Amino acid sequence: MSDFDLSGLREIAEAATPGPWRQWNPATGPSHITIGGKVAFESLQSATRFADDEVIPHWCDATHIAAFDPPMVLALLDLIAEQKAEHAEKLAAVGGERDRLQRIYQEEALRAEYFLSERDQLAAKLEKVRALCAERVSGYPDDPYDFVREFALRVLAVLDGGDDDE
Repeated sequence: MSDFDLSGLREIAEAATPGPWRQWNPATGPSHITIGGKVAFESLQSATRFADDEVIPHWCDATHIAAFDPPMVLALLDLIAEQKAEHAEKLAAVGGERDRLQRIYQEEALRAEYFLSERDQLAAKLEKVRALCAERVSGYPDDPYDFVREFALRVLAVLDGGDDDE
């Protein structure tokens, strides 16, 4: 069984005596673990261990073993499975939203590319109009009856941000 083999833990918990498991520490003598009120594991004194020069009493291990009885382990495994399922659903939802937003981004990028191209084409056409108008008014005498010249002056005024008011 690997460190994260949850199905292996489930098999072990399902095969074990269901419990409830309890730790019992008599006033004298070693701890016991009871299952359903009957002593299942006697003399857990051998469970005394040492950590960083500290003696850890055997009843600490007995309490730990009893706390993780099969119903507790199965409940934890069910909770893990439920959390995994919720995580998978949320991940799928986020993935779907990411895909939707990516499509929108691609569509908007194409639209922006189109409008930038249109802007550049219109700017080029306006520059041609400006050049033609400037050419038409450049070097010609002021003649209020030269309608083409007057029209060119009005076009230039509009291109420069002015109004076309007569």
